[in-house]
Amino acid sequence: MRNQVGHPVSAFFGYKVIGYFQDANDVAKSPTQQDAAPGRFKYADVNGDGKIDQNDRAFLGNPNPDFTYGLNLNASYKGWDFTMIFYGSHGNDILNYVKYWTNFWASFQGGKSKDLLYNSWTPANLHPAAPILENASTFSTNTIFNSYYIEKGSFLKCKSLIIGYTLPEKTLKSIKLDRVRIYGQITNPFMITGYSGLDPEVPNSQNVGSSLQSNGAYGIDYGIYPSNQRNFIVGVSLGF
Repeated sequence: MRNQVGHPVSAFFGYKVIGYFQDANDVAKSPTQQDAAPGRFKYADVNGDGKIDQNDRAFLGNPNPDFTYGLNLNASYKGWDFTMIFYGSHGNDILNYVKYWTNFWASFQGGKSKDLLYNSWTPANLHPAAPILENASTFSTNTIFNSYYIEKGSFLKCKSLIIGYTLPEKTLKSIKLDRVRIYGQITNPFMITGYSGLDPEVPNSQNVGSSLQSNGAYGIDYGIYPSNQRNFIVGVSLGF
């Protein structure tokens, strides 16, 4: 993360991945890069000096949304009522830190993603979802921050869907009640997003014990259990 005049607060900052090294010839003709090898990340030579170093780091993304929004829809017909509550965020980026643990063999060998196991780089798969499967941590893979982790974080969530029915008054006279409403509710019935992680609505890092707390880092997905659990609720509301 970097805070710098003229850029968004807590902007993502690091090396920009422009592809994978395809073979030894590709490594030889590219700017000098530590640990460069086929199947590993190729970084952008931002300053054009023919070598990749800390001077080639650049701003990679913005965790701040362009705007957030909400929408409540309500309708009723005779005894029926209907409510939908929406919430969304647009224009923000997310640092999917879960990829560090799942998409590199050397980071954590206890659990790997399908991308690493079935769609990683090989000489026959030159445009994969993950770098070469190898038991090595390198500058050209997972030891420095790069744009591989950055994803678009826009989303639209339906937070609640409620359908209710209020019994007519003539039905209630026999049971001496003023009002009876029966309803069903689904929380988080659906979400629209292009984000690959569990939940694009990620918490501030200060809430998850991050070492980045002092930088006010946010927009980082540490794999916290998501807040979009789906619940089914049935209830009855009585009035006397």
